[in-house]
Amino acid sequence: MPKRSKLKKLNWRALPDQITEDQVNIEITWSADARTTAALKRQAAKIGFESVNDYVRSMVVEILVNDEEDSVLVDDGRTVGGWETERKDGFSKNV
Repeated sequence: MPKRSKLKKLNWRALPDQITEDQVNIEITWSADARTTAALKRQAAKIGFESVNDYVRSMVVEILVNDEEDSVLVDDGRTVGGWETERKDGFSKNV
């Protein structure tokens, strides 16, 4: 078994140039079975969306923007979720 190298302590910073909701430009094509389509139509109508496409797009945009807000850039170039930089006691950790 190879020896483990010493762990290098790394720091992180907020992800630069995060995309915001008004900057997202995406067009989505989707397909689903009848049961899933019915559920999508039901939920889209319940929330007030004019179409399932608008509903699906809003979910994708929300997830993308939230993921961008939660992402941090590590000194070694990795992008990780901000939750990966927190210890159980609430303090930041090196990743």
